[in-house]
Amino acid sequence: MSVVSVSLSPYHSFSKIPVSSITLIANFGVKGDVHGGATAQHHPHLNLDPPAPNLRQVHLLESEVLASVGSETMGKPMKQGQLGENITTAGVDLLSLGKGTKLWFINATTRAVPTREVAVVEVTGLRDAGPQIDEFQKGLQERLLVRDGKGGIVGRRAGIMGIVVDGGEVKSGGWSGDLSNELSTTKGITGHKTTTCIFYSQCHANNLHIMIEFSTHIKQPTG
Repeated sequence: MSVVSVSLSPYHSFSKIPVSSITLIANFGVKGDVHGGATAQHHPHLNLDPPAPNLRQVHLLESEVLASVGSETMGKPMKQGQLGENITTAGVDLLSLGKGTKLWFINATTRAVPTREVAVVEVTGLRDAGPQIDEFQKGLQERLLVRDGKGGIVGRRAGIMGIVVDGGEVKSGGWSGDLSNELSTTKGITGHKTTTCIFYSQCHANNLHIMIEFSTHIKQPTG
């Protein structure tokens, strides 16, 4: 798995701007990003009373989706941040991760899971892209849906949403690694059966770990 790009925008723009690093803040989201906050910042949910909790603090998307969808609609891969994601990944099937899955972005010098604070994002659901996405590129909303033979929607490809459990920095590029052989079945923070997979890497001068705590729960679209 690798983090190929990180992006943010202080405005309610469709796309976000790639930057060298982002700072994740617990129960808030991305520092400096318009969607940061403990309560919902997404346009359709801004005026709810009482305010709804913000389940869309961080948007993650696979670079593979950018490449395939861009080729289908624009004839070339889309650029990182163009679909509004904060973290663009490669080499991991984000869309298969269950609700409650935790992504640990660990910067450590040993293979042991550190006890000190690291950036942790918990998956809250799929991004359910609305019709306004076609204002960016005609036909894009349909390309981000997966349909069965009868035309029913059976999947979505617009990425996943999450909340920040623990804050920390996530840098653009440099996060990479191979799946380790150390797989363990544990009871996660949610109390449900999970499988913990640790991605180890040696990148530049640092040893960088990305731990994914897979939840068995089925995720639901977050709107």
